[in-house]
Amino acid sequence: MKMNVWAVCFEEDDFTEDKLYEAGLVLVDADSQTRIKRFYHKKDSYRCLLGRLLPRLLLAQHGVPPEEAAFGRTASGKPFVVSPAHVYPWSRAARRTDHPGGRSGLTSRTDNAYVVMAFQALGPAARAQPLGADAPAPDVERIGVDVMKVALPRYEKSVRSFVQSISDTLTALERRTLLALDGNGNGSGSGSGTAGSSARADDDAARAALRHLYLIWTLKEAYTKALGLGLGFDFRRIEIDVHACRVAVDGAAPRGWEFAAFALAGAPGEQYQVAVARFAGADADAPAAGHVDVRGTVDAATAAGWFVQHDAASLIARVAGAGRK
Repeated sequence: MKMNVWAVCFEEDDFTEDKLYEAGLVLVDADSQTRIKRFYHKKDSYRCLLGRLLPRLLLAQHGVPPEEAAFGRTASGKPFVVSPAHVYPWSRAARRTDHPGGRSGLTSRTDNAYVVMAFQALGPAARAQPLGADAPAPDVERIGVDVMKVALPRYEKSVRSFVQSISDTLTALERRTLLALDGNGNGSGSGSGTAGSSARADDDAARAALRHLYLIWTLKEAYTKALGLGLGFDFRRIEIDVHACRVAVDGAAPRGWEFAAFALAGAPGEQYQVAVARFAGADADAPAAGHVDVRGTVDAATAAGWFVQHDAASLIARVAGAGRK
């Protein structure tokens, strides 16, 4: 799957001093500053700021200073990168497969302590489109990402009640799978089962069910975000077979689509589920249609060419440094 994922892990305490926030704010355009300042809760402002800085770092690595970063949005509001034509000539000899060329599709998502961005390089259709056009090529815009903290919502008492509360977004197969994984339904998935081996087993079963629930949910979200539809798409049309690692849409494997999923290791005891959906083209390898590439767990120390994790201070410093060059 020819996509990259960048993540920023942060805590509100990272911005205890307004100096870091202000240092990041001056690196984005006036419209972005206005949007960032609108949030009532500071943590939401921080998330929005970091989400605006990630694509600017992507451009900075290819010679575009933050003040020259140019972005567009599709009709459905999905962002994409537009660069001056002279900045990134496409080169097949480029060592980095994520080189954006003149235009790059990107998508971002936030949840709790993480801001995540997925992006893909130009495909043949995008390279053939003249630079400077005000809309992306279809294969550039069709990428979506979602990230969710693997935890039971505060208003739910058990994984079983959680499954029931979102049952109108799940298929019969998904409901059966999750309820079977949850066993007798006595666990909460919190990891606090200490009353005996039976309680621990219940909690282990609940955690497994919860992880699979968020795998299902993030894959559905990533796919609909890639389509630019979001809540306008009936989630029951998408079916995730977590055991077979397969996605079906309207009962068939979605031709030309690729999916990847992995877990992010957050603070001790915390885990986040991430999923990415990307349209690779109608001529993509048919046997792989609908397959989910499950990539395990990654963190800041993971040496993977497709994944990079930043912290808030280093991200802001790197973007600021690019602007001074």
